[in-house]
Amino acid sequence: MKTLASVVLLIACLAAHGQAIFFGQNVTPSAPSGLVYKQFAYLPQQGSSSVASITTAPNITVSAGDLVVVGCYRVNSFTIASNLSISAVTYVPNTGLDIKVGFFEMLASGSANFTCTPSTSSGFMAMIALDYSGWNSNTLATQQLVSSWATPCSTPAFTTSGKTLNIIFADMRNFTARSFVSASIAGNAATERANSAGTLGAASSISAADYITTTSVTSAPASITISADVACQVVAITY
Repeated sequence: MKTLASVVLLIACLAAHGQAIFFGQNVTPSAPSGLVYKQFAYLPQQGSSSVASITTAPNITVSAGDLVVVGCYRVNSFTIASNLSISAVTYVPNTGLDIKVGFFEMLASGSANFTCTPSTSSGFMAMIALDYSGWNSNTLATQQLVSSWATPCSTPAFTTSGKTLNIIFADMRNFTARSFVSASIAGNAATERANSAGTLGAASSISAADYITTTSVTSAPASITISADVACQVVAITY
């Protein structure tokens, strides 16, 4: 009886410390190995009339701890906000294109939308937000590289120091909707995740594709092909 009581006590102790028991062995649940893409939110390109801000619609359901990356089109300096609680936004420096990018961690779960507010009201604005799970709240490094107008559009090569979320954004010329064709990052096919039309493959004013690496990348360019001339930029977030 003492032996049985000891076993029961051992099981209770292990369970209290978050360990699962299988046939006498204790197994610690593994943490997520990296980021996993979940979904996107968007707002189509607005008209030429200047507006003070834009907000994604419809809302998406997010979880606390998610990483959200927002791209705002046709803005100068800007701020990002959400109807739910978020961490401080990291704004990625950009000196070349109309797409500005920021990312943050969701601090609450629920139905979320995201708002871009430029410092000066603007017309033709649009936005997309990419939602990822598996974020560990520790940004090691970020970088952004910008290219000029071309088709296909290629960025300079870049190098990262660890696992990296690589997102390539396409900025359509003259506010005209264009269709995504293909993209590659670090020599690997990138997946179109979102555009401002809300339907993948549809013509839009801003498009984003990603490739998530489990190791660092070295001297890796990014390229995106749209149905006409496009400017592009890659945002590399090492985590």
